[in-house]
Amino acid sequence: MSLAGTRTFYLVSAVSIASLLGVHLLLTNPHRLGRVLCFTDLEGHQYGAGLQQWRSILAIASGGPWGRFIGDGRFKAGYVPAQETDFVFSVLGEELGFVGCLLVLALYATVVVCGLRVAMRTADPFGRLLACGVTTLIGLQALINVAVATGSMPNKGLPLPFVSYGGSNLLALFAGVGLLIGVARHGPLEPEPDRLPKRRAAGRFWGLRGSANTVAIRHAYQLPPKPAHGMVTPRWARVGTKAPGHPCLGALPRVSIA
Repeated sequence: MSLAGTRTFYLVSAVSIASLLGVHLLLTNPHRLGRVLCFTDLEGHQYGAGLQQWRSILAIASGGPWGRFIGDGRFKAGYVPAQETDFVFSVLGEELGFVGCLLVLALYATVVVCGLRVAMRTADPFGRLLACGVTTLIGLQALINVAVATGSMPNKGLPLPFVSYGGSNLLALFAGVGLLIGVARHGPLEPEPDRLPKRRAAGRFWGLRGSANTVAIRHAYQLPPKPAHGMVTPRWARVGTKAPGHPCLGALPRVSIA
């Protein structure tokens, strides 16, 4: 909603109402409240609600800088509950070490950066919002999972994208990446050269939010025009190339008629 240009007043109001509702649901559910309270003192609750996170931290710490090597982890076989799903990052930390964890985080950061670059370059509002949504889904889910496994936030029960066991989650993520690649390959690009001065990465990301997203343009995935009667369209006809005079430089297809 923010990237689509929703007014800040409405966003702040929605977040405030959702926060109050979340506090109410937290206080009325002992299980959720116990997870938050044990987060403040994991060592004191290591035999209770904080057992998963405490043992996950021990497994990650035992890996050291270089890890024990793949398959040589000693904290498997049930020592860390749900280690194959929600706490699979503890296996990576133990077997790959600190360096391996940094490599995994760098791979997720690469996906996020590439997704944001696709969104910043796409002129179609739908493609831009779709790219931002898929990128946020992958990046935020990975961030929450790593934060839970390292004891940086209360337990949430989210899997690690592309790593945790689970077919439905993996299938959904692959579908999202496929949509992201589709936007990058077929979406119309912003005019080049960019007349606006170069800004920093944070400024360019914030620039996704605004009137540029609400301007309606022709759909980027339209079919090429039909040839006239008796004319044949060759196989090498280029579709989706830059159309002269169009502000998006590529939103309209161009077909060469033999």
